Amino acid sequence: MSKENLIVAQCCFKGAIDLAVANKITVEEINSMTATFTEAILGKYGNGMATEVATPAKLVFQPKKNYNNANSGTPKIGNPNEDASDKQLSFIKSLIKEIPASEQGAFTQLLDGKVTKGIASGMIEQLKQKVDESVPPTAKTDTADNVAPF
Repeated sequence: MSKENLIVAQCCFKGAIDLAVANKITVEEINSMTATFTEAILGKYGNGMATEVATPAKLVFQPKKNYNNANSGTPKIGNPNEDASDKQLSFIKSLIKEIPASEQGAFTQLLDGKVTKGIASGMIEQLKQKVDESVPPTAKTDTADNVAPF
């Protein structure tokens, strides 16, 4: 396999993983989708040379829709009235970035005040639900060639 074909296969593998993360395909379909993409690209642009992906993909993480399934019940907070930890606050900030912009302001304002461990835990649960509920952007059909469709 040439270096160029290997790069094409890696890019196709990345595309298949992105589809799995977006829940467009299942994890089991990653290898077949990688092979399909690779064959199509090399067939059209690589003088008909095909590359075979021999190693199976390993499941490394769960898609975001499984956030809620990861909890085994109500979280136990040792000292709910203590100030929230830096890790909690940074996780909340990362989750805020993943929800729609119209809902980010309310959560950002809550972070400006005093946030306890109990409040932070509740915010994390709410934000996880909002991330799971958020709908992926849909492409606009009436855009010009030089304008992004999102």
